[in-house]
Amino acid sequence: MFSLSSIGANVASKIENVLSKDKTASLKSDKASLFNFAKNENSSVELDSNFDEFIPRAEKYKAASWDKTERAAGNGVYDVDSRQGNIGDCGLLSTLRALRNSEAGQKALSEVMSYDAENGSWSFNFKTKDFDGTNPIVVTKAEVDEAVAAKRISKGDDDVSATELAVEKYFMQIGKDTENNTKDKTMKQIADIQNRARDKRAAAGMEDRGYLDGISPYIGYLFTGKVPELMKATDESMKQRAQEFLTNFDAATDMLVFSQINSAGVAESGGDSIYTMIGDDQVLQNHAYTVCGVDGNNVTLRESNNPAATIVVTMDELLNCAGKNSFYGLDLAA
Repeated sequence: MFSLSSIGANVASKIENVLSKDKTASLKSDKASLFNFAKNENSSVELDSNFDEFIPRAEKYKAASWDKTERAAGNGVYDVDSRQGNIGDCGLLSTLRALRNSEAGQKALSEVMSYDAENGSWSFNFKTKDFDGTNPIVVTKAEVDEAVAAKRISKGDDDVSATELAVEKYFMQIGKDTENNTKDKTMKQIADIQNRARDKRAAAGMEDRGYLDGISPYIGYLFTGKVPELMKATDESMKQRAQEFLTNFDAATDMLVFSQINSAGVAESGGDSIYTMIGDDQVLQNHAYTVCGVDGNNVTLRESNNPAATIVVTMDELLNCAGKNSFYGLDLAA
């Protein structure tokens, strides 16, 4: 989704090196190299100058290094958590996890992806008008191996990694000339959103953030044939709808993703931190989180840089945290 997410994955590796040393003696002396590393990775990103406040989140990343994540071979089922790679597909991974968490979502995913164990390849018939069952997008194990080796896709479940490549192929197939390359009106609209976001960044001299640029709220359409409901927390009526969705959240049927966008806190908008606070926890800005469950007033989130860790916040904290945040959800039983 956003390159800042992939920066978090890269910073994690450096953090792990720092934290592996004697914490009482070396943490402070190494903080300058840590900050310089972040700056060198992307000149628009700087870590918070208060290193003490950064340590708690760093500890969490220490336990979830991308390099140490074991790969699980494909089996046609999304059954292993994956850690995000370098193309910043947090919106895609959060959507896949949100669908996997529900019974209806698992059924939808199984109808899109099929795995050929004999040939070690995957076929994808996304639920758009471009697919009729006779022209699937095919991803081979060799393609997954190459992309994982380049650290540009997720690592963990090869089925998830293959799905990332399939979605990428689909969007590349559509290309900028949407009139000629897609039969699907919704996909044309999604491609237009993507292109406008890319053009806007190019005009501002900013980097291209990939083929999912600006379209995270719509990714669920590929797997369900339904456009997720977009609920912007900056709009009072939409916020009320998001609160209603959270209150009535049903893990058996609902897909819900939270997009944390704190434009005032990133360097390109005048800030100097890639983190923000939700409740008692530091979370990455410009990042997508899966809503895994709601228990009364408590909401459990998971994210793709450290999928083993959960973040529990109150509904009020989530709905009112800093930033231009949004939710996108589907009631798959409707």
